[in-house]
Amino acid sequence: MGVISDIDPSFTEEEIAKFAEANSEIIKVRRLKKRKIDNDNKVIYVDSNSCVLTFRNKIIPPYVTLYHNVLEVVQYVSPVIQCFNCLLYGHTAKLCRGKKRCNNCGDEHEEENCIRETPQCFYCKKDHKATNRVCNEFANQKLIKEMMAVHKYTYYEASLLIKKKNTNNSQVITNDNYNFPQLPKTDIKIINNNLPPTITQQTYAQQTAKHIHTTSTPNLHSINTNKTENSYYVCH
Repeated sequence: MGVISDIDPSFTEEEIAKFAEANSEIIKVRRLKKRKIDNDNKVIYVDSNSCVLTFRNKIIPPYVTLYHNVLEVVQYVSPVIQCFNCLLYGHTAKLCRGKKRCNNCGDEHEEENCIRETPQCFYCKKDHKATNRVCNEFANQKLIKEMMAVHKYTYYEASLLIKKKNTNNSQVITNDNYNFPQLPKTDIKIINNNLPPTITQQTYAQQTAKHIHTTSTPNLHSINTNKTENSYYVCH
């Protein structure tokens, strides 16, 4: 999947899917949402100027054209999702089947009943809450998403590579409930590979810089066709 920017919200998903052209068939268009504070000081989500395109081929094209405009396509990276019930990654509290964990200490009780004054992270045992994005585990999960999107690893493969990296850096995970499963012998080649080249880590705001070039004919020389190292961070 790839992301295009500077698409006015007046354009519908159906219209974009019908009139956008690329060297790979566009099979789905989804407009991204952005957070906004309304007049009542409440958080709402409104349409942004960016859309996620799903292509028939796994390799995303470098650009698409829409009404004679050439739009750069940037690799889409799924957002990191963390459950506020069990504190694990990969699902939301609405779909959680696990036990309630305290965000302040990681034990199985409600946070309001916690007697610990200083928080202790469930993952790294440092003095912050488990949902705090300063945690190294959040960075690990973010990198896993990048590796899955850019290099087409499975979650399992990417997790093993991250575990190897952390072990080599003497950052061994101490929580027994969180350790990744052991690598089967048939997959031994996976951990013998080095981590992929550094993936560009840009924020949503940085990535939504101008990517539109108005021209009657696509100017192929003006477009950087090497997009495999670009990534896009979004919120739903």
